[in-house]
Amino acid sequence: MTFKVTPKEKKSLEDFFKPITHRKMVLHLGLYGRAKKGKTHFCISSAKYMLDNNINGMVYVIDTEGDFEVNLSTWSVEVQNKVRTFNAVEYLDKKEKKIDLVKSLLKLEDALDLLIDRINQENENSEEPIHNIIIVDSGSDVWEWLSMWLETIETKRNPKDGSMMQTEWGKANKKYADYMALLFSSNCHLVMTFRAYQAFDGSTPLKYDLPKWQKRTDFKLNCLMESKKMGNEYWFYYKGGRFGDISETEPMVNLTFGDLLNKLSTYSSLEFV
Repeated sequence: MTFKVTPKEKKSLEDFFKPITHRKMVLHLGLYGRAKKGKTHFCISSAKYMLDNNINGMVYVIDTEGDFEVNLSTWSVEVQNKVRTFNAVEYLDKKEKKIDLVKSLLKLEDALDLLIDRINQENENSEEPIHNIIIVDSGSDVWEWLSMWLETIETKRNPKDGSMMQTEWGKANKKYADYMALLFSSNCHLVMTFRAYQAFDGSTPLKYDLPKWQKRTDFKLNCLMESKKMGNEYWFYYKGGRFGDISETEPMVNLTFGDLLNKLSTYSSLEFV
């Protein structure tokens, strides 16, 4: 199909293709690991990083597990005051811990809309730069909720066995992509945690774990890490990203948010906000 372009609409090549713009980077981190392996502790260290560096902004936490405030309460009052938490879970039955998927997802969408609007408005109106950090703890829950939600709505079924048609996954994938796009639009540092599970080759367990996330999550984020616990130490492994040739086998022991930014900046020569 050929579109007719009037002289008024005609643009030059330079209107589309621009020279590189050097700007400060934001981190979009996916951190995965099994339970109690230091993921939430790492997330809270972002608030201490902001305090230590006199950064104007807040840490906003989307909590799907309900335990973030318990972990946060063990830190100093100064760190606690730098954090705002949002519990995304709505229950059908609290005793049996049955989640109301529709209400939880609607609540999450409303909170994300309000948060991103607030951040953008503050940046527009403030004379001083504001650099917030967003934490999603956990991204595994968000994707699991969407997967379960898909089973509750009217979906096309295979007439042979009643299973959901593969094409229907597009509905959950689109919602997940919309959430990610909204988070990225904030131009804030973003940390998303994910649960990990044992990898298998058929019925044979392998010597590594895999993250529980939507299949394209690793392409959307610019840094991937895995956390493990060795004795009393938390070991963090770089699992890929866009910040240089960093070893994937050498652990970063008891890594903090500030430590990670410094390391990534050193290897990539990029400056972070």
